[in-house]
Amino acid sequence: MLWSKLEIVIMDGYIYSHESSIACSFYLDPATMGDQGVYACVANNQHGVMAKNFKAEYTY
Repeated sequence: MLWSKLEIVIMDGYIYSHESSIACSFYLDPATMGDQGVYACVANNQHGVMAKNFKAEYTY
């Protein structure tokens, strides 16, 4: 599982991620205004590749 923002892969240590056989999530801690934007999650296995984009907003 790869997470990216603006086509730049987010490295371990910056995010906390959780993966199971049916779901995957990640957390930015601490989040900042600069973390707003469109993120992509790309899963890859023997059956193919699936990508999903989502928008993150920072609220104070």
